[in-house]
Amino acid sequence: MAAAGRALKTKRSSISTSIKDQPLIDDEMVSHNELSALKQAQVELAKETNEEDHFHYYCVGYSVLHYYLDGHPIGSLIDQQG
Repeated sequence: MAAAGRALKTKRSSISTSIKDQPLIDDEMVSHNELSALKQAQVELAKETNEEDHFHYYCVGYSVLHYYLDGHPIGSLIDQQG
């Protein structure tokens, strides 16, 4: 539907977390970081559109473009340490 396409917005976001002296990265840690990046994108989008209520937009999907560990691209963070 053409109308739906005009109502969708795309926002890129990133998050950085120190994992020094932490146990191996697990699914829960990865999910937490992904959701933190989504929340950051939602807040940034609200600021750009001057919306005071940053929950006005709903996430209909997201894709992780890259994971990095110690500055190097990596396919998966699961069971990694940095």
